Amino acid sequence: MKAFEKKIKENPEPIFIGLILASLILINFLIKPNAAFLDFYFLPIIAVGYLMGKRKAVLFAFFTILCVGLLVLFDKEAFAAISTGVAGHLNFAVWGGFLILAGWLGSLSEKLQQELRLSNELREKLALEKELLKASNDRLAEYTNGLEERVSSRTKDLEKAHRELELSANTDPLTRLLNRRGMADKLDNEKFRFERNKKPFSIVLCDIDHFKRINDNYGHDAGDYILREVANLLNAVSRKPDTFCRWGGEEFLALLPETDLKGGAILAEKLRTTIEEQQFVFNNNSIPVTLSFGLSEFDETMTIDTCIKMADRCLYLAKEAGRNQLIPKLSNL
Repeated sequence: MKAFEKKIKENPEPIFIGLILASLILINFLIKPNAAFLDFYFLPIIAVGYLMGKRKAVLFAFFTILCVGLLVLFDKEAFAAISTGVAGHLNFAVWGGFLILAGWLGSLSEKLQQELRLSNELREKLALEKELLKASNDRLAEYTNGLEERVSSRTKDLEKAHRELELSANTDPLTRLLNRRGMADKLDNEKFRFERNKKPFSIVLCDIDHFKRINDNYGHDAGDYILREVANLLNAVSRKPDTFCRWGGEEFLALLPETDLKGGAILAEKLRTTIEEQQFVFNNNSIPVTLSFGLSEFDETMTIDTCIKMADRCLYLAKEAGRNQLIPKLSNL
């Protein structure tokens, strides 16, 4: 029963067709229609045809004409009335024509309704798909933004790690100065710059005097303290373009861009006197510290290694001469 009610609600047209047909049958049996009344008889027929559709309307047209003809044949009075009055008012063929035409229009209407329903369904489906697509695009955009943020964050982390790794690889952990590897790149770059513009540069090697004695007398922690403090003073007193590195042990190397031998000697002497005058105190112990310096100016006849060796030779002579002094490159070296 519920299934039948549901089907009737979804498609009520058969009920209207049945009511119209029942009305027509009752009119034919209970009322003796005259010609004037039959002028309106085609209206329910058209309605029936429109609701039934083309194929059913054609069949029903013939069935209706047959039934009406039989009724007229069996009912002489009705036949006589129709024979005298129908000629100008009613024609069974016209009834059938109206019915078929109405059926054809009903068929077109049904197709149009189907197409409209299909169009509405397609529009609803398209709207739903648009909503789904929009939701998918929103989720994709959200995921993409999150992915971009994660990639950006990861890239920054990698760049930071790379910088820290590069800094660690090129930096002395105790003094925070460049190590040999970090200074090698600076020296090569300065050599290329010299080859382009011929601007001079000098190299200074300096060594803490009697550093082993400091470690023996005050301990290695005191030695580390002296190395850090000397590195800080070298950076503080030098010029901004100058670069220092811990060359090894208690030895430091300075690169002095756009500086000839005379300018390098002035800066090295300033560094020497600053270290000599500084008071270094560790664990309430005052530790005297001095530096010996060797200086060399680069020229076209040298390589970086020969220039460093020349400065190292001058440093050795400074130590041999009593330490706490500067010896620049001499012509006889």
